[in-house]
Amino acid sequence: MLSPGRNSESAGKSWKIVILDVYYPCFAIVSYTDFRLFDQVYKERYYIMQPPVYKAEAVRPMWEELAQVGIKPLTTADEVDEYVTKKTGTTLVVINSVCGCAAGNARPGAMLALQHKTIPDHLTTVFAGMDHEAVDRARSYMPVPPSSPCIGLFKEGQMIHSLERRQIEQMDAEEIAENLTAAFDNYCTAQGPSCPPETFQKIIPVDMCGSDVPPHVE
Repeated sequence: MLSPGRNSESAGKSWKIVILDVYYPCFAIVSYTDFRLFDQVYKERYYIMQPPVYKAEAVRPMWEELAQVGIKPLTTADEVDEYVTKKTGTTLVVINSVCGCAAGNARPGAMLALQHKTIPDHLTTVFAGMDHEAVDRARSYMPVPPSSPCIGLFKEGQMIHSLERRQIEQMDAEEIAENLTAAFDNYCTAQGPSCPPETFQKIIPVDMCGSDVPPHVE
């Protein structure tokens, strides 16, 4: 796993000390340009091409409940690019995860927020640990440390509001919804709710600890 270290300046160039692998550590000093190139190659060859972490059927309920309120799952980088940078209006991106505590509040909070009178134009989600390519691309548009769950609101390719995991962990579903609806009122114009109230009332949020989710097996 590529892990960036400290920057240093020498002969007008920026350098980084990087750890090339956390299991069999070795170190290298590289220029910032080389670091960005190496980071890209690492993601393309090792991270993005890795199989899903979890068994697909086990996590299905965790994205299906979002789909029930109109949140579209994105599984490729091209799909993320399409919605974040090419669609007009505002786009909500929910980085979903199996975390029973944080995601167990993030999903219900996002779903409740979409019962508001004003909502984003486009509603999307990517799944951390499952769709590596889509998650990596979504995070590339977020000027915050990578975490999951995480929720971002975008307009014309720029993130205009976010809820990071560190914030979500301190909130319940109602507080998350209140935070998001305030952002919707400030930035969005589409008419809500995203699904009929009677449909929303029938949704039973998934209650599962991440440690209970079985891993993907080749």
